Amino acid sequence: MDSPIASLAIPDGAPSLRRAAEGAVTALSGVEAVASVWVTGSLARGTADRYSDLDLIAIARPGSEFPRGPVVGALESALTPVLVLERDFGASVLFSLVTPQWIRVDIDLFRAHAPLWRRADTVVTVFDRGPDRPAWASAHEPPAPADVVGPVQEIVRVLGLLPAVLGRGSTATGLAGCGLLTGHLIALATALAGGPATGRGALAREAAVPAAYRTVLDDLPAAGSNAEQILAFHLAAWDAAGRLLALGGHPFPADLSAASAALALLYRREFGAVLARPGVRLEE
Repeated sequence: MDSPIASLAIPDGAPSLRRAAEGAVTALSGVEAVASVWVTGSLARGTADRYSDLDLIAIARPGSEFPRGPVVGALESALTPVLVLERDFGASVLFSLVTPQWIRVDIDLFRAHAPLWRRADTVVTVFDRGPDRPAWASAHEPPAPADVVGPVQEIVRVLGLLPAVLGRGSTATGLAGCGLLTGHLIALATALAGGPATGRGALAREAAVPAAYRTVLDDLPAAGSNAEQILAFHLAAWDAAGRLLALGGHPFPADLSAASAALALLYRREFGAVLARPGVRLEE
């Protein structure tokens, strides 16, 4: 009998990943209300290594009750995880499990006929019992305005908090802001590259960013623990947002023009710093 994970390109040096994959796929195949399972991420791309996690997409069978309980029960029995998280995105429920060997397993269980956020060319079939073909995302899907505006709006918001944060001497909160900015920049790059609007894991979202956009992210400075380094990171994040928009051929969101102008004045007043965005420069 063929292995249930014969289609997965699991490297030889990753026995724990192999055992987790066998357990997860066997568990899902035993749930009758699961119509199909697909692998995505590095295993689908053939680039997995011993640090890779297991990313699966499962699709519920039409006409059956959504198998949220049976799926998580089967997975817990097969994997004996030390950590289990569930997030409901509406169209799907994401189960994130961590095995005792600290293998991360993400199963995105989609409701029948729900639109999928992955493209057909980014997944590999594990099993498919039909009857319907999955509604994969378009191979070339331009970013929706909301997908671009949202991350930029969040970047503006986080930047606007910095004067109060540093003014009160809270460098720990300022450092946390550096992490938030990085996440919003990855979301912006993913949207501009035509990736999914509702990305899942942080590593998966970053891996979906094309090389040109990744270069912008790699240029960000290290987020230091003092006020000067935190300010430098925030300024670099604002510059990175402009560079990403320019790479994507997307104008700065018009709805945020007034906010960005006010932000530039705030930074000039509080820090003596100059913020710029494509086509606009506020001189000292």
